[in-house]
Amino acid sequence: MNKCVFALVLVMALLSVGCSRKNNAQIPFNENEILKISVFKSGEIKADGKMVSQKDLDILLATNAQRNGVIWYYREAGQEEPPPQAMEALHLIIKHKRPISMSSKPDFSDTIDEKGNSIPR
Repeated sequence: MNKCVFALVLVMALLSVGCSRKNNAQIPFNENEILKISVFKSGEIKADGKMVSQKDLDILLATNAQRNGVIWYYREAGQEEPPPQAMEALHLIIKHKRPISMSSKPDFSDTIDEKGNSIPR
C-alpha cells in the first residue's frame, strides 16, 4: 500500500475516533467556522490563505476548537510523499481533535470520501 494512502487512511481513522464526543449531549460542529489549511510540497503552510508557522497553526487550531469549528485540508501533490510539515500539521489537527475534510483541489471545491473519491462540495 502506498505510504501516502496509508497515512491518509490512518489519519482519517484516528480523527473519527478522536473527534467523537464522550458525553451523551452531542454538540454539532459549527460548519460555519472553517479553517482552511493548505500544505505545499515545498513545506510551506497557509491557513485561510496566509502563510503560517507551526506555532501559528497550533494557535489557530486552538481557536478553531474553542469555536467548535471544522478543518478543510488540502495538500499539494497529494499522491507524492508528503513533506514533514504536512505530517506535523496533521498531528496538530489530531492534537486539537478537529474534524477534517480532505480536498484534492487548492480551492477546496471538493472533498475526498472514505474510498478516495473526489466529490464536489
